[in-house]
Amino acid sequence: SCDVRRSFWGQVFDYGDVDVRTYYGTIKLHNTERPYEISEYIDRYKGRVTRLDDEKERKEIRQAIKDAVEKKAKGHEPFHEQGFVQPKGISPQSSRANLVISLKNMFKMRFEEGEIITYRKHWYALVGKIWWRVLMIVAVIAGAVTLSSNGAPGFFIVLLALAALVLLGWPVIYRIWDWHNDIFQLTSTQVVDIEKKPLGEERKKTANLDAPDIRVEHDRPNLLATILNFGNVTVFIGQTPFNIEGVLDPDQVHQEIANRREAIISRRRKDEEIREKERMVKWLMAYHDEVDQSESKE
Repeated sequence: SCDVRRSFWGQVFDYGDVDVRTYYGTIKLHNTERPYEISEYIDRYKGRVTRLDDEKERKEIRQAIKDAVEKKAKGHEPFHEQGFVQPKGISPQSSRANLVISLKNMFKMRFEEGEIITYRKHWYALVGKIWWRVLMIVAVIAGAVTLSSNGAPGFFIVLLALAALVLLGWPVIYRIWDWHNDIFQLTSTQVVDIEKKPLGEERKKTANLDAPDIRVEHDRPNLLATILNFGNVTVFIGQTPFNIEGVLDPDQVHQEIANRREAIISRRRKDEEIREKERMVKWLMAYHDEVDQSESKE
């Protein structure tokens, strides 16, 4: 179903927010033109999809009954139990290949390894913390070159340059290391937030994507975030927020989380439908056997 909200000016100019409540969470459409028409269209589309699903289900049940009857007529078991199938994992790789992949993904803001998508904060978050130190390092190097060209003692220049580089370079390395370790991962079943301080503690939070009460929101907090295409994504598990700050292309992150959740729920629903159809066909086959036995006795 859909909820529509309009401010005073939204009522005057016919625009507003539409919240679409789905099985997978709430989809928010902000400042939408003609929101009531959009709401009615979504409701009509939902009814049409429901009718198509019912028709498809009837066809599948008829086909399942037909297959079961044919198997039984041939003397085969209509059904067979299937145990849990362990999903295929990623094939083991050599340590050299893992090192190459790690180096390749070291400074990427988004990369994929198998079914795991890893996100880092936008470059802007890193540059904003180190730019002035980098400029000072460049200034120190330029000053050392100038002093050397003016005949200053080499030992003094090297000592001054090393001291400045250690005092300024270590904080830069620390910030880059911290940025590299602060990641958010999306697996096939969970969202994972990992914060690991260089030479410090590690904190990891996880949340299951199949939680019954989950919704996803995203925003770009300012004009610069809009220009550089980064923002914040918040995953609400019940009333608990799961914040992902400063990621590249928050629209894509939002969509990928929704897609993973939809895939989990779709697989679960499909498994439940298959089990329900098998139970139904078993009842019908049992009834068919009882009728055959009664007719044979007569």
